[in-house]
Amino acid sequence: MSLNRIFVCGVHGVGKSTFIKNYEPFHNYAKYTCSDLIKKYSGLVFKDKQIDNIENNQEMLLKATDYFVNEELVLFDGHITLFNRSRNMEFVDSNILKSMNIKHFLFLKASPEIIYERLVERDKYTWITPELIEEAQDKEEAKAIEYSNKLAAKYEIFLWDESREIWEYK
Repeated sequence: MSLNRIFVCGVHGVGKSTFIKNYEPFHNYAKYTCSDLIKKYSGLVFKDKQIDNIENNQEMLLKATDYFVNEELVLFDGHITLFNRSRNMEFVDSNILKSMNIKHFLFLKASPEIIYERLVERDKYTWITPELIEEAQDKEEAKAIEYSNKLAAKYEIFLWDESREIWEYK
């Protein structure tokens, strides 16, 4: 079986779930949120966008993927850059994404101020500042490019155009 697995990434609040739901080329894909897979497999719950043990968390993701995901066309909604309990950024190891057979990285990017507003509206509170969002977004993009090169995977960027309320391919 030829796997076509796409990893849609971007910082918390950028709009990954909405993008995946509305982007027509993804209509026939099975869609999984990485945090939901981990929660379903292990019972772990993440509070305030912070993770206790990122390495263990990613091992749970691999087990959950092996257990629950068996479709040929798959979209994963996830992150490469995560915040630990100390609110420091850590990165998902590229070997995790390799083990998930990711063949395509799709990075979503928006203005840090817009993302901040979305987080406050959605969650009613956020400790993440626009400056931290910008830093995390820059690091996530750099890692997505690095990992796509390392895994010989396709890479695309979509930018949110607030004035037209659409995603644009960069």
